[in-house]
Amino acid sequence: MSIFYSDGIANISIRDGVARIDLFSVKPSQESKDTKETLESSAVLYLPIAGLLRLHGQINKAVSEMQEKGLIKKNDAVENKNSN
Repeated sequence: MSIFYSDGIANISIRDGVARIDLFSVKPSQESKDTKETLESSAVLYLPIAGLLRLHGQINKAVSEMQEKGLIKKNDAVENKNSN
């Protein structure tokens, strides 16, 4: 089994019944003092449409559980989406 770390999803595209999810990691910038970090592609995940739908369900379940435990508020997901 391979283990990958990712800070987020850069893009999701679907073609011929297969979803491609491009993952990224945040890396400190080595080029300039003005730029503190850059986004770097970390992995690509391919899933059939059924797998993508199962992933969606599992993510919704995890978010609901975090809300129930008080780890996040309902609006946190919306605020994080708007800050990207």
